[in-house]
Amino acid sequence: MSAAARVPSLGEPGLLPAGGDRRCPDPAAVPALPPPRRRALQLGMGALALTACPAILAQAPTVLRCPRIDNDIDQICTDMLRLALKYAPGVYQLQPWPVRVERSRALYELGRGQYLDVAWAVTSRARESALLPVRIPLDRGLSGWRIALVARANAQRFAAVRQLTDLAGFKAGLGLDWVETEVLRANGLPVVAGSNTASLASMLAVGRFDYYPRPLRQAWVEADQYARLGLVVEPYVALHFPSALYFFVNNANAALAAVLEQGLRAAIADGAFERLFQQQNSPYLQRAALAQRRILRLDNPALTEQTLQALRALWYLPPL
Repeated sequence: MSAAARVPSLGEPGLLPAGGDRRCPDPAAVPALPPPRRRALQLGMGALALTACPAILAQAPTVLRCPRIDNDIDQICTDMLRLALKYAPGVYQLQPWPVRVERSRALYELGRGQYLDVAWAVTSRARESALLPVRIPLDRGLSGWRIALVARANAQRFAAVRQLTDLAGFKAGLGLDWVETEVLRANGLPVVAGSNTASLASMLAVGRFDYYPRPLRQAWVEADQYARLGLVVEPYVALHFPSALYFFVNNANAALAAVLEQGLRAAIADGAFERLFQQQNSPYLQRAALAQRRILRLDNPALTEQTLQALRALWYLPPL
């Protein structure tokens, strides 16, 4: 395959579009709010105090409620959240929600505004309609690059896959309400739905479906995690569709969205975002060896035009 264009550094001028879109206002446009009265504010449906006295903030950090770390995606997003808050104005303290829930439940509770102030997920039209996205892709679009876990005994069957019509002869396994489930089905690929990552791995091991498409990093992490089930990373094929992993906040919390966007933009300008991205993903990109795979490209009907524009500015293009 021909070599991809040079991957731009996130620190280059003009890489990020100026300002936010209409759903995520420019931080400079957010009006100042009064300082907090309590020792720790919880950011639910209420407003975020952006201009509190530094002495007060030093004594009373703003509490930000987020999902707890239950898997690898939670870990990388929590690390990105800490980075954003480090570069944002103010002082913050993360308070993980102690309940273990699936992504869809976390987003539901975020919409209610009772237990969470921020969450993360692969974006879609439905999610951007229900919640307020921070349109900076935490993964630079890598959630749209997929390689598959398969049963060790079946890995060689995929050597004959050259195009989507060939792959349509196999059944994928994905979560019932996952965005990628909609993407694969929209492209004519049959999908067997499961409830969560652990159950899908077990279903794959007993032959309920043929392959389990995972983001590049998660494929290798989970291959090690589920090696006892006889699962391996399939070596011949990769799927690609435009996608983004976003922070989301409640629709009533535009102030928090602005703070997170401001922190992420500052980290990008400083080079810290790129350093963390490379630290999180470089080893797995090398192991994925995309240049040696057949890339099957899919349309993503769940993607909004605003997200597609944001992706064009921040997309990581692996060398192919």
